[in-house]
Amino acid sequence: MIFRSLPLVILIACTGRGDTGQTDDTSVDTGETDGACSGTGFSVAGTAIDLESGEPAAEGLCASIMDPTPTLAGGEPAVLGTSVIEVGGTFEICNIVTSSAIGILMVVDDCASGESGGLDTDTDAPDTDVPDTDGPDTDLPDTDAPDTDLPPDGDAVIAVATGIGREDYQELGAGDSLTERVAYSITTPYATAINADFAEEGSETNLDDGALVGFIRSNEEPIDGGVVTCVSTNCTPTVYYADTNPVDGLFTTDDALNTSAIAAAGSLYMIPGAEIKTYIAEADGYEFQSRLAGSIAGFVVFVTWNAVEE
Repeated sequence: MIFRSLPLVILIACTGRGDTGQTDDTSVDTGETDGACSGTGFSVAGTAIDLESGEPAAEGLCASIMDPTPTLAGGEPAVLGTSVIEVGGTFEICNIVTSSAIGILMVVDDCASGESGGLDTDTDAPDTDVPDTDGPDTDLPDTDAPDTDLPPDGDAVIAVATGIGREDYQELGAGDSLTERVAYSITTPYATAINADFAEEGSETNLDDGALVGFIRSNEEPIDGGVVTCVSTNCTPTVYYADTNPVDGLFTTDDALNTSAIAAAGSLYMIPGAEIKTYIAEADGYEFQSRLAGSIAGFVVFVTWNAVEE
């Protein structure tokens, strides 16, 4: 798992129900779990979604919960728990114990070598347990096959963080569950295509430089015509709005950059290399709150704007 230092502003940008891509009916189960998780902390369960396809993310990636508090003092974020993503994109991360006052992050990334459930530990260990190395190895389906069925370590996806606000977990105790969360994933091929389009449009930054990525919504539904702007001084980023016709570019129509969000494309926006500034979403007939947000190199921060009609 690749983790990088995250400044506080990233959490401020991501926290809060409805701002992170979750639906309003995110549930909290205050009863005991079914046995999959047991211990002193609460669990976080949900589904990892591939941003490009809208389908569940690949089995074998890792979902983690981390506390960014140590980054305030220049340290690394604290990993509170990690789980391997199962078939259907589902994950459950157990025994989360935290006093973080600034929220926590769900991170979807490649699994690190040797991590629980990681490909290296799963594929290499069985060989040492087979006494007849010259014969049975060729008949065992679980030694070599998983490498082709699961994404390879290190290059299947880029790291994407989706926030969980403190209000969602501060009352949870041992055996409680925070469920129906949605974490997003971006595959490396999709990231490569996005970066190519950024370059085609003359951008000097791309997802490798970090980015703010998300949706512009009202009551969790995509809307047409929304824009994201930076309201800080000396801040005029180029914002890219996706459309449904990738033939002429992911973010262009008739060779011109799309100027606002398109509901049919999920109202998806991207700001590569987003500076730590104050941003706001705007759309006729809707009201949004401004927020401090930003990104760092190599890390996509998922920030969804959700409004209620005026």
